[in-house]
Amino acid sequence: MATISENIKCAEAIKESIQHLESKGWSFVKAREYQETYIFKSSNGKNYLHFGNPDKIQKNIDIQSKLYKLGYPVAAILKTGNFGRFSYLLESSLGEETYGDVFTKNIEDQKFKLFC
Repeated sequence: MATISENIKCAEAIKESIQHLESKGWSFVKAREYQETYIFKSSNGKNYLHFGNPDKIQKNIDIQSKLYKLGYPVAAILKTGNFGRFSYLLESSLGEETYGDVFTKNIEDQKFKLFC
């Protein structure tokens, strides 16, 4: 279990990494706090960068690679590596609408249909 000091150092490293990415034109999209990962969008909107906990990023890489090879409509992984004490996954964008958007819309449509 991490000490308070280790947690503070990690939080500072995350903050520094976020500031660095933003200075390079990446826009913060969201934090996946349950996965200890953070998602950024490139300035041209063509790529997404996931960075954070190396174990969690590796798990995402493994799952996404397998789904991609099986023909599922997931983004191609362009590059992986390390960024300071964190790992990253760079993927191509699949467009403006995310799976979360699609899922939310489908849930809302189903909910509405239940009341008709």
